[in-house]
Amino acid sequence: MASVKWLARIEVVDFNFNGPQQQSYTFRQSSTSPRTEVTEISVRSLMVPPGIPTFLKRHRLVTVGTVEITGRAWAGSKAITKVEFSSDNGATWKDATIEKDSTLSKYAWTGWSVSWDAKEGDCVLRCRATDDAGNVQPEECEWNYGGYAVNPWQ
Repeated sequence: MASVKWLARIEVVDFNFNGPQQQSYTFRQSSTSPRTEVTEISVRSLMVPPGIPTFLKRHRLVTVGTVEITGRAWAGSKAITKVEFSSDNGATWKDATIEKDSTLSKYAWTGWSVSWDAKEGDCVLRCRATDDAGNVQPEECEWNYGGYAVNPWQ
């Protein structure tokens, strides 16, 4: 769904096609529960982790002061209208600046950035996106047997 490659032929049919992709890409709670087809990508955002990693503790180190945070957001068939950034694990949010590139399709990954005033001490950074249908990236996503639509805040 995310990247079609080497498309050589398209065949148009006048009925709902039921091929292997339609049977395997489904939401369901167990291997025997009813299936709902996965038809769209859920809104999501990703952050480029700032600073220097400390591998043993899985922390990152940044210098106190202004840090430029960047990332990308995508919503499949919808445009990204908003990206927010949090430095306190989602307690408060700050709007990020969305890159407007008229040469890109609304379906492309959308770049975003925000300035963060890093203070001494531990913090948890998060980002979330909103698409043009009003769908907001959730804090948690519903578990499903196939592992699809895993798009919680990063």
